[in-house]
Amino acid sequence: MANELEVAEELANSSPEQAMELLSSIVKRDFEASDEEGIKMKEQAILNLGKTWRANQVELCNECIEWAMQEKRTFLRQALELDDKALLVEVQLLESKVYHNLSNIPKSRAALTSARTTANGIYCAPKLQASLDQQSGILHAEEKDFKTAYSYFYEAFELVSMKSIANASHNRSLSEFQQALNTFKEELTEDPIIRTHLDALYDNLLEQNLSRIIEPFARVQNVVEKKLSQMILDKKLHGILDQGSGVLVVFNETPVDKTYENTLELIHEMGKVVDALYSKAKKLQ
Repeated sequence: MANELEVAEELANSSPEQAMELLSSIVKRDFEASDEEGIKMKEQAILNLGKTWRANQVELCNECIEWAMQEKRTFLRQALELDDKALLVEVQLLESKVYHNLSNIPKSRAALTSARTTANGIYCAPKLQASLDQQSGILHAEEKDFKTAYSYFYEAFELVSMKSIANASHNRSLSEFQQALNTFKEELTEDPIIRTHLDALYDNLLEQNLSRIIEPFARVQNVVEKKLSQMILDKKLHGILDQGSGVLVVFNETPVDKTYENTLELIHEMGKVVDALYSKAKKLQ
């Protein structure tokens, strides 16, 4: 593969089209995760392919500008020399998506704001506008502003699948929840954004059901035992897991001892009384 990269670099100047075909064939190859050398070569091929495309686009644009100047087509020349606002919107939108995947919501929001500001000054294709709206809905959902997110997702969401999830949540039924995920697998589980929020909803339902109904048990599933351990550590459940006997020991809620707080309040009030007596004694003198 190293030889192929060298050949592609040599062809980049003489025959860019052949170089791009060779680099594209390298990029399309699959490598094992353990093949570090192959992955490194593939990354280099992607980098070289991008440089070759950019060089060709710049060269073509310069040729078009030169032709427009020779033909005295001023408007066409100015159009070619202007900034590509649509491409800038796509870059800023991609930046927003990257920051979102990195869980950096503030920077993702800032990049999306820049993209929308740029898009307001130009004509946006329907597909690009839809991508902007979709990203806006995703960020509003991350900020728990689901009403605003709904307005962006209205046409994108499968309403039947979301209604089944809403019914399962209303009934506090984990079985209905899992059944809805299996029935509408394509709409719910294969979308990473929706899947993230559904996982959080499932955890909340599981905690509510475990908090509502907890009994001594002889055997539990690993997922239930893990969730009970998490609830105990988060102090949402007052008890311990006895691994020896395989039971959950729930303690009675201990009343909060307010002796310390009452003592501080008593000392504070006594201080006020002493200060008042001192003021009166000083006046009598």
